[in-house]
Amino acid sequence: MPFNGNKKQRKDIKNHAIKKLQEIEPDSVYGANLHSYLFSGDSFVVGPHAAKKWLGATVLDCVERICEYEEALFGEVTTPFDVPERIVNMFTYISGEALSAESGHLVAAWDHLLSKKDLDIIRRELRHVFEW
Repeated sequence: MPFNGNKKQRKDIKNHAIKKLQEIEPDSVYGANLHSYLFSGDSFVVGPHAAKKWLGATVLDCVERICEYEEALFGEVTTPFDVPERIVNMFTYISGEALSAESGHLVAAWDHLLSKKDLDIIRRELRHVFEW
């Protein structure tokens, strides 16, 4: 199983997604675009000190996960590893994909605009994800 962070990191990523889900206006985002909305708009962590602290002892695992992901999808690694915030933000983007895949409702709603009911169901499903 690919590395998706330690327990605290996974909890932070999940809480970030749930918070961002509350900010979405109903019927403004397609299911297929939800992951990008949740994980590529804002920086997950701001500042090198905060990024280094968040990564902690998992930094090498995070870098390895980014390399595997980018090699598989793009054939090359493009994330600059000399910028801690970029490592965190790319890692949360990748881990956010794994988290998003845990929502059966999101998969079913992939091709339409997400209603308030859809967003509530997805948020509820993500709240109950314990391990991913």
